[in-house]
Amino acid sequence: MMKTGPAPTEECYAVFVGDGGEDYEREQASGVFEKGKSYRVKSRIMYRWSTVLELDGVDGEWDPRLFKGDLRNAPLRKELGFPLLGRRTPSPQPRISAIATGFLVTVFLLWIWIR
Repeated sequence: MMKTGPAPTEECYAVFVGDGGEDYEREQASGVFEKGKSYRVKSRIMYRWSTVLELDGVDGEWDPRLFKGDLRNAPLRKELGFPLLGRRTPSPQPRISAIATGFLVTVFLLWIWIR
């Protein structure tokens, strides 16, 4: 069973400021949001290492660092997985984790040694 936070006592709004977050997130958000405008937070989704916002009337998941506001009253949903970057804000440069890089280097070195 998935745990969620307490029911919000009032509606939660976040104001788009366009600061914070990664460069590509700010660039994508500036084409969607209007600076200084308030947006109703539909839910705050907590993944293992990050939190994203779902806003009413706006598709996707957004970095909360792009907004100002008291998000403690936003409905909370905890997820066990990781954010799907394609739904959120796709990165222009895919990142390979250190573990995957180490694995590839090990396989390559073993291949050279066996030959």
